Amino acid sequence: MEPTTEIIHLDLEEIRRDGGTQPRAKIDLQHIKRLEEQIEDGQEIEPVVVFYDRNDYWLADGFHRWNAHRNQEEPTIRAIIYHGTRREAVLYSVGANADHKPALPRSRADKRKAVLTLLNDPEWKQWSDREIARQCKVSDRTVNRLRHSICDNDADTKLNKTRKVKRGDTEYIIDTSKIGKSQITHPETIDNKDKNLTENRKVADTKIKVTTDEILIAFLSNVEQMSPEQVKAAIKAIASSHPDLLKNLHLTD
Repeated sequence: MEPTTEIIHLDLEEIRRDGGTQPRAKIDLQHIKRLEEQIEDGQEIEPVVVFYDRNDYWLADGFHRWNAHRNQEEPTIRAIIYHGTRREAVLYSVGANADHKPALPRSRADKRKAVLTLLNDPEWKQWSDREIARQCKVSDRTVNRLRHSICDNDADTKLNKTRKVKRGDTEYIIDTSKIGKSQITHPETIDNKDKNLTENRKVADTKIKVTTDEILIAFLSNVEQMSPEQVKAAIKAIASSHPDLLKNLHLTD
C-alpha cells in the first residue's frame, strides 16, 4: 500500500479519531507539552498518517501530534494520506508507534494493547503468532503469551484451534489443537481396554464342552461320507480322548 505522493494540510476537525485506531494505552500529556513547545519554536513536526475511505479520514498515527496542534489552536496539520478503510488504518496503527522510539518509546502497556487489538478481532486472531508479531512489531513470545491469556478466559477461543499462516502470497489454515500435546489416554479408556482384553482371554481360554452322545451323533452322521482311512483316524482320535464312546460303536475294521 502506497501513500499519496505529497503531504497535504488537513483541517484538524476533518480527521476522525474514534475508529479504534489509537494503539497507545494512554495519552502522554508531557509528550504533548513537548510537541507544543516545538510548534511554538517553529519546528516542523513529522506529519500524521491518515487513511481515507472516500468519506472519512481516519487517524492511524499521530494522536499526540494532533492534540498538540489543537492545544496550540492550529487549524490544520500536515498529513500523509493512504487510500484505505478504517480497518486498514487500525492494522497500520498497531505497528506505527514502534517507529517513534526516539520521541516516545512504546510502553509495555502500549505493546499489549496493540497485540490485543488483533487478538480480539474475529479475523485477525486467526493469524499466526508470527504474523501478528510482525504487524505489531513485537516478539512472537509476547503474542503467544497474550493469546493464551485470552484462551484461558474465552470459551469460544478454546474451541477455535485453527490458525491462518501466510507463506509468501499464499495463506494456509492449520489445525493447532494437537501442537505441543502428548497423546494422553484417559484412565477410563485404559480400564475399558483392560476389561475387554480380559473378556477376550476368558473366551479364548474357555473350552467347548459337549456330551459323549453329541460326539457320537456327529460321527455317525458323517461316517458314510468318510473313507476307510478317515474312519480309522477318527476312531483313534475318539479312543484317545473319549474311550467310553467305543462301547457304543459297532464298527468293523
